[in-house]
Amino acid sequence: MAQAKIAIIEDDIALADMYKLKLESAGYKVMLAYDGQAGLDMIIEDTPDLVLLDLMLPQLTGSEVLAEYRKTAAGKDVKVIILTNISEY
Repeated sequence: MAQAKIAIIEDDIALADMYKLKLESAGYKVMLAYDGQAGLDMIIEDTPDLVLLDLMLPQLTGSEVLAEYRKTAAGKDVKVIILTNISEY
């Protein structure tokens, strides 16, 4: 059986690397991008099984990445989990 492929699009390098380490140790293949445009290009080029997507990204926001990805044939069915560190006071 093929390894499930998870894409992480997260601009906090330490956080992204932590997710990557944990997921790889659990047996997943991990793709990683640190900005919205690089992430969108990555998931269009190599369709993952799941996307972990930060909302606050440089280049393109997570919302923009998701909107553009959903316009592609592969992007219509891929599961996406939205991540954010936004907090309200």
